[in-house]
This record gives sequence, structure tokens and C-alpha cells, in this order.
Amino acid sequence: MSVPKHDVLAQQELQREPIYISYNWECTSSYIVDYFCTVLGIHNISFSRDKKDCNYRDNIKEFMNAIRNGQKIIVVFSEKYLQSKNCMYELTGIMEHEDYKNRIFPVVTDNNIRDDGYYVKLVQYWKSKEKEMAEKVLQVKEIDPLSAVPLETTLLEINKIRKLLAELKNYIDWTNAESLPNLSATQFKLIIDAIQA
Repeated sequence: MSVPKHDVLAQQELQREPIYISYNWECTSSYIVDYFCTVLGIHNISFSRDKKDCNYRDNIKEFMNAIRNGQKIIVVFSEKYLQSKNCMYELTGIMEHEDYKNRIFPVVTDNNIRDDGYYVKLVQYWKSKEKEMAEKVLQVKEIDPLSAVPLETTLLEINKIRKLLAELKNYIDWTNAESLPNLSATQFKLIIDAIQA
């Protein structure tokens, strides 16, 4: 029995879609991603990464939106990732999809991000960022209400991040992610196998 042509084309299109990588530029995560991209290349797996695919004069937010809608996304969780507005913008978009757990291939670089004490600090951090941005919105509105729109957009994005924190805590705590040393020692075999499957 032959497979309908449109099904074959849809499968080919899915295979052509790159693996997206969401990470923070701090040294540890960046080195991990450099190494991981080399491994992806060895396996002829197409990937998209900001340093490779977001060129001079490109719209950074459009690139981040592509990551948010990707079918397969490597997410490199670290303290700095969870405290970065851009990284968390990507993550909130990823987690808006009902099937986000099937889309994410997690890598955890800092085991302390699972600690309850760190979670308290993270909630305090984003609550503080939300308050700071709300104050800036009010300041600009007093000068010119129309000029406050970009800051209002940022405030809404921070609000989404803060509302996501409880679900994110559960995801990070209870998702079985192999340790970084083990992943590196096996050239990320678990993730490569999962992607190819």
C-alpha cells in the first residue's frame, strides 16, 4: 500500500525543519552548545542557532519566535537562562504549546536550579523585575502615554514569565534529564537518539 504523496511531503518537511537551540550566552552554556552543534553536524542533523542563523541586521525577535514555534528545541537550563528576559521569552512561547514536553530536549547545567531555595530567589527576582517595569511604564505614561507601548509590551512578557514559574519548577524538578557530564561523555547520545526517533 503506497503512502499518499501529501503525507510523504509533510514527513519530508518535518525532517527538514531544524533543531532549535535555546540557551544563554554565558560561558558554560555557550561551550556546551558549541560542542553539541559539532555533534549534530557529525550526525547530519540540521540545527538553528542564533550565532549561526541570526545575522547582522536580522530581527532578533523574529528569530526567537521561530524558536518558540519549533517542533524540536534543545533547551539548556541554567541559572542565567532562567534570569534572562530573552531566554525566558523563548521559553514562555515554547511552553504555550500543549505538547511542549514533547518538543523540549532538556539539558540542565546547574543542578541547584532544582533547589527550593533557588526557586524562592527566582520568584523574588521576576517579581522585582515586574515591579521595576511597572514603575517605568507609569513614568513614561506621565510624559507621553503613546510612548509607553514598548514598555507595556515588555511588562506583559515579564508577567507571563512570572505566571509560568510554578509550572516550570515542576517541569525542571520532575523531568528526567541526564547529567551534563554523562551527556558529554557519550557525545549526547541520549538526545541524538531521541531526536532521530
